Amino acid sequence: MTTLSIIGPNLNDQSKATFHVHAAGCSDIGKYPNKLITTGEYASLADIVRDVYSDILDEGESNIDDLKSEFHVLPCALRALQ
Repeated sequence: MTTLSIIGPNLNDQSKATFHVHAAGCSDIGKYPNKLITTGEYASLADIVRDVYSDILDEGESNIDDLKSEFHVLPCALRALQ
């Protein structure tokens, strides 16, 4: 498990995804001062999807694989997840 920060939605540039995932403490987090939605311990992208979209998943409206594309995992977070 590693500490990651999830930023979004409604970012200036959502061309890559609705949410951006950074390693906690990454200097890029400061670019989005009002968009940090959570910082927590995660072992995988599936864990992140479960945390952010738990209500949608609980209702059965979608599944984890369908929602993974909503997240852009930045290199700082990729290194932390490996």
